[in-house]
Amino acid sequence: ADYALLLTSLKAQLHAAESRVVAFGGSFGGTLATLFRAKYPHVVVGALAASAPLGYYSPTYWKERGVDELTWFRTVERVYTEAKEGCYETLVRAVHLANATARSDGRAAAAAFGLCSPPEDADAFVFWVTEALESMPQIDYQDAGSPVNATCEAVRRELQGAELLAALAAVTRRYYGVATDACLPQTSARNLQVAGGTPGDGPAPASSWGYQSCSETLHPFSIPPGSWRPYRFSLPALTALCRQYYNVTPDLHRLQRWSGGYA
Repeated sequence: ADYALLLTSLKAQLHAAESRVVAFGGSFGGTLATLFRAKYPHVVVGALAASAPLGYYSPTYWKERGVDELTWFRTVERVYTEAKEGCYETLVRAVHLANATARSDGRAAAAAFGLCSPPEDADAFVFWVTEALESMPQIDYQDAGSPVNATCEAVRRELQGAELLAALAAVTRRYYGVATDACLPQTSARNLQVAGGTPGDGPAPASSWGYQSCSETLHPFSIPPGSWRPYRFSLPALTALCRQYYNVTPDLHRLQRWSGGYA
């Protein structure tokens, strides 16, 4: 509604009533562009949506589109595998090593990842690492430094032990934009979402994205066995979290009912 008012007001002020407007966006922005065109066809004549996960909002039609609860994570796995053979498997091994190190030798984990002190919550620390790995395929652009390719070149298959841990630490810190000479406090090296969060999005406290996951962008995605973290989608569990965080009840079919679903 805000953009509709802005566009109509600007066209009036600029004496551009006959000028046509096209909405555009990528990822979640692409979803918004499409929904904007659907709701305000008199304001924009079209919408260019790039990498917009519109079909994910229509779980009723997932099967006929070849989508299931593992589709999102299988895409992440495929991106790493296409970047370099064996890259995904090496990352899984590296994360398992980071997990084991954080639990058995917190000082070594802190030294490898440049933390100011050993991780107090090993799960939150490991989920901070996996959040970076799961996010990089979503921003894998050349102008962003092609982070997937850079990660696969750094975390090489032949690395073992401390060298493998150091390589994982380097790509994680690079994703978060941490200076090489700065130590990270506990509060900056953790992901507090339950079980690491729903793949692609997930309810989280005190977060705009966390709120949107509860109100409109929650998708029933899981992670397959043998990955760098286990995750099984549970709507009752996430509903309880959303009510606790924001007093909101997720509705996986809301946008489908509103729009009729998308191909």
